[in-house]
Amino acid sequence: MKKILLLAFLCYSFTLSAQEIDTTTLVSVKTFKKISPSLQKKEKEIKALFDQIIETDTKDSTRIAVNLLIKQKVAEALKDSDSFFYPFDSLRYLGKIYSDDYNLRIYTWCCEMEDLSYTYYGFIHDFINDAVYPLVVKNKPYIPQTNRQVMLNNWYGALYYKAILTNPKKRDPKYILLGWNQSDLKTKQKIIDVLSIEEDGADVRLGSKILKGYGGRVNRIVLSYCADLGISLNYYEKDKRFVFDHLTPLSDDDDKPRGCAGPDMSYDALKSKRKGKRWVLVKDVDVKNEF
Repeated sequence: MKKILLLAFLCYSFTLSAQEIDTTTLVSVKTFKKISPSLQKKEKEIKALFDQIIETDTKDSTRIAVNLLIKQKVAEALKDSDSFFYPFDSLRYLGKIYSDDYNLRIYTWCCEMEDLSYTYYGFIHDFINDAVYPLVVKNKPYIPQTNRQVMLNNWYGALYYKAILTNPKKRDPKYILLGWNQSDLKTKQKIIDVLSIEEDGADVRLGSKILKGYGGRVNRIVLSYCADLGISLNYYEKDKRFVFDHLTPLSDDDDKPRGCAGPDMSYDALKSKRKGKRWVLVKDVDVKNEF
């Protein structure tokens, strides 16, 4: 029987930023030792649901139903006052990252369907505003446009693995998110997006033209590449820059789908300007000290 492969989130280890970190939150995250029976119970329930998808050969309708139940259980767990600090260590298929200032925690996961496409689910936990924002794919995942903002209730679907605060002295914070997306069988995407949060959390959206990428100012940068290839996209605190593979269209004789792109062994970067208020594309950067 075919096993359902629920894609494990790329849980990159989060690192401290030289930006202004909320030390109270940081200490709480690092030293949290309290045992929460209610959260332990919810964690076991969520794990059992993930295991149900992994260990049984189920149809799409069942997988979707189970994932909606997981979503409900995660939402209930995040209402607990200790949930921001609770590790959820046994939930290895649930991606959970802190922003580098430790004021956000982002949860994302996905599930493979019978046609090898994916469904995506997620939440953003805002410690400052004591709020949880659901990430909702309305119909099906899609490749986001570079020049449009995206509301959280019309999310494109992604697994986020890094969140960097760009304007630590502003009341309305902006975070640059790094994520992975696959919306069809031919291509995958690495995405550099911007999460904007108003001071009171009343307006939260993805996309902001603090980025200057390929073709000028954009709301986000989308790196689309052949599904059977891999590319790098990482943040380097020392140089205050995001470094990623430069992509080149592959020729027809490369046995790839028409229009498919892949890495060409050179690298581009987004470099911080005006103390993170703007990020500018720099092409063909030297990365010998980055790897």
